[in-house]
Amino acid sequence: MNREQIKECGTQLAEFHEEFAPLFYEKRQSACARKMLHGLLLDDVRATAAQIGRSVPGADLRGIQHFVGLSSWNHRPIIEKHQEVVARHIGHPEGVLVCDESGFPKKGNKSVGVARQWCGRLGKRENCQVGVFVAYVSDKGHALVDEDLYLPREWADDTNRRREAGVPEEVEFRTKPQIALERILQAHRGPLPFRWVTCDDLYGHSGEFRDGLDRAGLLFVAEVPCDTRVWTNRPRLRPPGGGQRGRPRTTWNLHPDAADPTRVDKIAQEAEEWTHIQAREGAKRPIRSAWAALRVYPWRDGLPGPERWLLIEHRHDGEKKYYLSNAGPDASLRQMVQVAKREWFVEQCFRECKSEIGLDELEVRKWRGWHHHMTMCMLAHGFVTIFRNRIKKGATS
Repeated sequence: MNREQIKECGTQLAEFHEEFAPLFYEKRQSACARKMLHGLLLDDVRATAAQIGRSVPGADLRGIQHFVGLSSWNHRPIIEKHQEVVARHIGHPEGVLVCDESGFPKKGNKSVGVARQWCGRLGKRENCQVGVFVAYVSDKGHALVDEDLYLPREWADDTNRRREAGVPEEVEFRTKPQIALERILQAHRGPLPFRWVTCDDLYGHSGEFRDGLDRAGLLFVAEVPCDTRVWTNRPRLRPPGGGQRGRPRTTWNLHPDAADPTRVDKIAQEAEEWTHIQAREGAKRPIRSAWAALRVYPWRDGLPGPERWLLIEHRHDGEKKYYLSNAGPDASLRQMVQVAKREWFVEQCFRECKSEIGLDELEVRKWRGWHHHMTMCMLAHGFVTIFRNRIKKGATS
């Protein structure tokens, strides 16, 4: 960035902040929000209250600490406004929502939601908090647009720990796919224009998650584990009714002559028709791999589910990935592949937010503080995405 662009950045940040200023309960909260956004965007400044208080003119340690950890502002209206701003600047009718989780290592057992669980950042089970995030991706850019904290069962069922950490009474235990589905459906009711949802196999393996997207009229390309079972031809079923022996059947079940479902990795071994597709541009070269696609009926509680696309990716290193999609029979394989590869951008959001914004430098223990910190980091990253686009388009001086 040249000097004029840096000057323009300050002007644009002030205008960006004005979009959200009326949503804070007090002018003092709004002023702290602007100072925190300023601090989160500074180079070589950690996203801690002490660093921001020392680096941003007019900011102070106690004011930033109170704003993040204790202040009473509600993060949900801020996130809804953030989605509106993102839609205005990088929205597209063919936009894609991507859901994923991110872990935040923590010591001790007081920080809200902390437990020994899988931490993707460390690549192992460790003492950490886990947040479920939703990113918006279009050809114009990418940004995190929603978040929620995963509360393990041991926390959800512990009244004393909930009270000490300020967990609202209405918050119950929810699996990560349930949290992701809630956040996606909330976004679907808002201003974000999107048609597709994609995710990794942690979420894609959940039939409840896929069914929820289907009922909402959303198209998905969801990665699934290699042991996912499907039928390539719809098996015969028996309706409820009496049999020759035993009690009458009260539900539909498989006919005794029906074939068993097959694992998707077994189907991949027998696939013969492969199409080489360039899904997106990589850092050094285009990302290309071989793909096979066929119509299948996923196994659901012993019965065949709705007909879906099974996509099989064969990478150059020999690794295979598997996806299910509810797109129609005439759907373009190339488009479904491009949607699946949008998953990479949520990881890019995490890298940018952690290396440039300070998403993982939270110093709070309670529920309110966790959501406040994540919300402000999302706003800062969203501003970077919008300003970067303006520079590319030559819209700044």
